Amino acid sequence: MAIKYPITLVTNEPNNNIGLLKIRQADEETQTLVVQILEDAIPKSYVGLQAFFCARIGQTPGLGIIEQKLTESEMTDPKNGKLEYTFRAEDWQILGRQNGYFSFRKMVDDHTYEQQFSTRDFTYEVTPNIYSDGIKEVKKDGSTYVWTIEDLIRLFNEYIATGKTDWEEFVEQNKEIIESVDPGGTVLSELIRSRKPAGATTPYPDLPTRLDEQIGKNEEFRDFESANSFMKRVNNEFSERALNS
Repeated sequence: MAIKYPITLVTNEPNNNIGLLKIRQADEETQTLVVQILEDAIPKSYVGLQAFFCARIGQTPGLGIIEQKLTESEMTDPKNGKLEYTFRAEDWQILGRQNGYFSFRKMVDDHTYEQQFSTRDFTYEVTPNIYSDGIKEVKKDGSTYVWTIEDLIRLFNEYIATGKTDWEEFVEQNKEIIESVDPGGTVLSELIRSRKPAGATTPYPDLPTRLDEQIGKNEEFRDFESANSFMKRVNNEFSERALNS
């Protein structure tokens, strides 16, 4: 049975006076924050934004920042500033008091997120269960950082900026991160196949190059039809050639 903690968090007050939450270590998927977000005592909408739970896990070397992307089902009522966050294993890695907050972000053109606003910090205390030895460190890439697909895109852009273009080398260097954001490798498999389609002897350097070479560059089409789809432009081209023949 889930344990729910109804709390109200504000965005523009010095602090959140919600008391101390006590979260028992390793009670997975059972402890949920039922959150109301307020600004000037009015529900704060986060429509069109992605919510993240953020926390600084202790001061011990090797432990650090946690960023958990809320699922769609957890963002229960964006218009009225409501959400329900269920604590993950990463959130209680070390016993004692931790500071957390919720961040609301908008995805920008490079597929990274920019924060639009956040709540003030609140404190929760991780208490031991009967099997606890003090630390339940969760590692995914050699650290406690929880990687997202946006982090992977940022890493790839940084990799390309160094002048490196070998996709296989990038995959090998970041294998653990890729596996953590793409369990089963479905997305990665499709990306690799898209660069080397059936019948190709060597992979294209990237997907845009393949599209440019196989379909054509945008400037090769007539400017006044740039808003049309590829198939519509092909149809128009054939129709015009038929009239001119």
